[in-house]
Amino acid sequence: MKIAYRSLISRLIERDSNPEEIPGLVRSIFWIMSRGGPFTCVLINKQLEELGWKPDVLDEVSFRHLAKILQAEFGPLVKYYRRCGD
Repeated sequence: MKIAYRSLISRLIERDSNPEEIPGLVRSIFWIMSRGGPFTCVLINKQLEELGWKPDVLDEVSFRHLAKILQAEFGPLVKYYRRCGD
């Protein structure tokens, strides 16, 4: 699990996210997803942008890391199906 968190943080930093803002970003993502429904990287990015985050903050790799974290926390209810942008 720690590896998935580190991988997500590293990937977000590589994509020019401010390390100090990452906890807030992750909270925003979890808040978006807590409302339920199917999610793609594109949908989450759109909702993040509506909340004031920069465009396209997530990519395919960071979305996969996020899915792994959610699967570990919540079990098989969270599944990764598609590539971002599909």
